[in-house]
Amino acid sequence: MEPPVDPASSAKPQPQRAAGKRPAAETAEHAFPTIKALAIIETLATARRPLGVTEISVLQGMPKPTAHRIVRMLENEGLLQREPGKRRFIPGARLMQLGLGIVSASMLCAPRHAILEALSNEVGETCNFGVMVGSQAIYLDRVESAWPLGLRFEAGSRVPIDRSRLEHELDNIRASSISTDNQEFLAGVVCVAVPVNGPNAQPAAALAVSAPLARMSLEQALRHVPLLQAAAERLVGTIEDEDRNDKNEP
Repeated sequence: MEPPVDPASSAKPQPQRAAGKRPAAETAEHAFPTIKALAIIETLATARRPLGVTEISVLQGMPKPTAHRIVRMLENEGLLQREPGKRRFIPGARLMQLGLGIVSASMLCAPRHAILEALSNEVGETCNFGVMVGSQAIYLDRVESAWPLGLRFEAGSRVPIDRSRLEHELDNIRASSISTDNQEFLAGVVCVAVPVNGPNAQPAAALAVSAPLARMSLEQALRHVPLLQAAAERLVGTIEDEDRNDKNEP
């Protein structure tokens, strides 16, 4: 006769979740209310007038009970506040302080933007400053040309990096410290970029000029390299200033 089997010992072992990690579905579930809250904040910040819960629910296309719950939460956190004696809401003191902080932080980027603007005026084409994150290049700042025909990418835009083609160009890029885009990303568009070095003399970002082929050939773009390199040197100074500020923080 076989010994009795303990049900607990025969249960199928359950996979254990890694510490500090949540399943993707659970993460999305937790993030969704946050996105709704941010959407309501954006609605109040751009409305330029007090809004009631009913208006907010209509503008956001969400059930009124959901809007009411999120508005109450934001009110409790000081991000929204009621108009005196009314049921409508306006941005709260905490949100106003956050907005002022964002404006102050943006002023730190003013010297960098001024350098880009001066370069764009000099070459007459669009200039951008970006970094590589994963398999994409992200524009941290960008100044569009005054021409009616141009590329429209805002700061924060992401563009893909074609790895298979890039690997063939890396040797040339390392040797010349110049990279080119000869219509690989968009047909009819050329681009030339130079590195912007960080405090360790290693490339931390890139400065580029781009334009439609009808207005600037790749050969013409390459003639702007000295101007790009001079502007890149000025941008190095802004990065070094940020690094010194980081080191001075307690």
